Amino acid sequence: MHSTGTHSTNPQPSSLLLHELADVNCSLMASDRWLFDLLHEHRVLTVSQLVRFGFRTTARDAGRRLRVLRSRQITASFDHVTPAGTRQRCWTLGVRGRQLTALWDDQAVPADGDAARLVTNQAADPGNNHALAIGEFFSRLAEGSRPGTFTDLRFWWGPRSCAALPAAAGKGPLEYGSYFSHGTHIGFWLHHPAPAPAALPAVIRGYQELAAATGTSTVLIPAASQAAEDQLWNNLAACDLTGLTIATTTSHPTGPGIPQWRTSPAGQLIPFSALPGTYRTDHPWWGAKPSQNLPPLPGHPIWDPEREYDEAVFDNWETCRDTTST
Repeated sequence: MHSTGTHSTNPQPSSLLLHELADVNCSLMASDRWLFDLLHEHRVLTVSQLVRFGFRTTARDAGRRLRVLRSRQITASFDHVTPAGTRQRCWTLGVRGRQLTALWDDQAVPADGDAARLVTNQAADPGNNHALAIGEFFSRLAEGSRPGTFTDLRFWWGPRSCAALPAAAGKGPLEYGSYFSHGTHIGFWLHHPAPAPAALPAVIRGYQELAAATGTSTVLIPAASQAAEDQLWNNLAACDLTGLTIATTTSHPTGPGIPQWRTSPAGQLIPFSALPGTYRTDHPWWGAKPSQNLPPLPGHPIWDPEREYDEAVFDNWETCRDTTST
């Protein structure tokens, strides 16, 4: 899925750096390359989140591999202080990781000093709290999506990939997910945290424009508490919600089938799998010309090399449904 950089018009790194990057590249496992995609798209994740996405089966094994990669400057780590005052060890791409990703994506390869500053800036980024909250949401969703359950988190696109979607301009950072559940694709936008009351009408209009342009009309909005969720619905009552399905919750999903989404002020809580089905949102990169220079899309957000492709998942689901209905 990565470009080779053969026809790149960007300045090429020195032959010495290219030689070093080639050595690093040869040392990578397939799961390491998947990790590159995930960290490049979503910037920062914790070990527990990476394990939920399938990077090793235990935090101990995942941490061991991450430390090996860190010793080669492929990954980097830093301690992040949460709003509650606790410390979290976070992982991001290191100097060589950022250089390799740029080379694969046909982008200008940063010099060592520039790449090191990107790593330092990531550790000090005030948006880390938001990025980790988003990562927690999607990793919990991925945790319950395993072979044999007829469920799968097919796509997770962060702001980098969403920026190229139709009608995305001016909407701020967007988070898109596509979830497969028992024969149905559920496409959705995740908006976190809940919008301030004054900003809510503009946010809703933005998602209506996105829904008209992409076909994805479900917007998930986690609330900090039950009182905050109730107030959010009071504020939504003053908005025109035509063309949208708004779903709210007071906690992150801990797996499909947990009845905790509300799609109306007094509505019953429903499982994630009961949200409206949609067609898959098409991304411009799939039909892009080289001159458009769009960054490649990230791969499957769950590491599982034996996971079935879309067609097999659908075929197996249809077979199972036909068998159980006879």
